[in-house]
Amino acid sequence: MNRPLRIEVAGQTDVGRKRSHNEDNFAIMAEYGLYVVADDMGGHASGEIASKMAVDTLQEFVAYVKANQEKMQFGSSGVGSGSHFSCAKLNAALGVEPTHVPYRGSGLAMQDLVAGRIDYFCALGAAAMGPLEAGNAKAMALLTSERSPLFPKLQTSKEQGLPGIDSYFWTAFFFPKGTPDAIVQKLYDATTQALKSPATVERLKNAGVAPIAPELRTPAYLKTFIASEVDNWAATIKASGVTIE
Repeated sequence: MNRPLRIEVAGQTDVGRKRSHNEDNFAIMAEYGLYVVADDMGGHASGEIASKMAVDTLQEFVAYVKANQEKMQFGSSGVGSGSHFSCAKLNAALGVEPTHVPYRGSGLAMQDLVAGRIDYFCALGAAAMGPLEAGNAKAMALLTSERSPLFPKLQTSKEQGLPGIDSYFWTAFFFPKGTPDAIVQKLYDATTQALKSPATVERLKNAGVAPIAPELRTPAYLKTFIASEVDNWAATIKASGVTIE
């Protein structure tokens, strides 16, 4: 599956960051999908007075964006963020070029979505849950291969006839190169043991987070996975014009 390159290292999150040769990977532990969330409060972000976006399915959303792309705006949590690249991949699949409006975080983007200043946003479930439950936004699709327990009735993009745009965030562990094997093993054992707890798994699922299968929680798999992610997202990132400084 195609997933945005989002790496967590010692609590810091970087998107598209070049890995240092001084890092050892540990294991990929969890993944969480993104939702296409549309404005439901009225008008295009350009300020034009209009009725609510009259769409309820991904197909209707696609038709609407294609017909109105010149005056539409999509938000993200920042240039080069997972939400930016996920919407960029969606837009490329649709053949549209609405205006990108980057924010400093998903909270600000969601606020402007609810206020009608932007038209749609590719958001994580945790960021989208409040506005969706309050009826201030509409979820068009989940950009994953399987539905989420957060919104079990919401169809995936693949179910709605738009395959190949799966977008996940994922979490893994990395250590400074040369970290003693005993330390790596101790954290690996503790983490995998925690993920065996039904209560932990249930709590993660309720947040839209899916633990990775045990056989994939290995340094060898993570190394090949990162390489595949670079390949999967290279075209999207290049087309976006984002570079690593």
